[in-house]
Amino acid sequence: MQCDLGLFGGRPYIALCAKCARRVAPQDDPSGALQIASSPVVAEDDEAGGLDSIQQGTDETSAAIASSAASARRRQRKTKMRADRSQAIDRHDDQQARWGRQRDEGFRVGRFLQPAPLLFTADHHPLWLGDMYRGRSAFLVCGGPSFKLVDHARLRQPGILTMGLNNSAKTFRPTLWVSVDSPDHFLRSVWLDPTILKFAPICHTGKRLFDSDSWRWMTTTVRDCPSVFYYKRNEHFQAKQFLWEDTINWGNHTRFGGGRSVMLPAIRLLFYLGVRCIYLLGADFSMDSQHRYHFEQDRAHGAISGNNDTYRKLNVWFKELRELFEAEQFFIFNCNGESRLEAFDFVSVDAAMTRVSSEWGHIDLARERTAGLYDSEKGKP
Repeated sequence: MQCDLGLFGGRPYIALCAKCARRVAPQDDPSGALQIASSPVVAEDDEAGGLDSIQQGTDETSAAIASSAASARRRQRKTKMRADRSQAIDRHDDQQARWGRQRDEGFRVGRFLQPAPLLFTADHHPLWLGDMYRGRSAFLVCGGPSFKLVDHARLRQPGILTMGLNNSAKTFRPTLWVSVDSPDHFLRSVWLDPTILKFAPICHTGKRLFDSDSWRWMTTTVRDCPSVFYYKRNEHFQAKQFLWEDTINWGNHTRFGGGRSVMLPAIRLLFYLGVRCIYLLGADFSMDSQHRYHFEQDRAHGAISGNNDTYRKLNVWFKELRELFEAEQFFIFNCNGESRLEAFDFVSVDAAMTRVSSEWGHIDLARERTAGLYDSEKGKP
């Protein structure tokens, strides 16, 4: 069969031979620009001239189909590009929500700017817990093995505020607890305990817990846990704005020299919560293969070396911070006389306990009476 031209219903059509039909298959004509007859029509025109016209029409139709298909592909590419840009913007917005104005830099709250939200719910609603422990003292329980020598029962007395770091909560269950690393590194019993107020990076809300007993991943995520408050981090330490940034610094990214520690967010949070005196327990600032933590955890040589390097950097940073802290009437003391943390003065655990108990009033719970408290006859205040 040969190609032919004709009219049908007043409209021209082209009847293609099998060879031409393969060149301009209907699926390559998304716009429907070409109408192809299913049967040949014998033209009355001169055979040679008719075939020339057919060939010309076929070429023009093929070009129209190719142009239409190219336009369709361009539209598809543009649609995909718009979708990709939209997703990129969404990812950027998500990062902004997790990190603040910049990932590395905290924004220093200025003289004419109201305090920025520092804590959030899992749904990014701002919380205000500032000064809830106004003027009080707290014990900050770090991971060093010297904490084994402390009488833990004294820390459980009423009126004693404690904050734990990472897996130090295995040895002593604190009032407050802080983490910066992935939640699967820490005890699920801490995450699931409603009596411990927990502070974690907001980027960890959707991460799953790990069951270290059965050694399996849990379906429970951090956002499912009770009493968890979230903060945003920054990764560029700057002493002069450490206490006043809208995000919480945890040291330096490797771009700025490295060295990060959960101890920095813990101190910043205690200051925010109103604590004005911190007593450090287990802040040994020295690690080797025989002296790692006061809880079970092996450390490879590289990890030990990295921790000791971080301790050296923290020593420098804390010396910078001490003058700034004390200008705000914010004081830190180290209760380990053999610690390599040299930035803060030494105070014994006994002296620290006496000071903290005096804030509470040295109340004897056994002698504290209830009889008559519901009565109105108490005299004038």
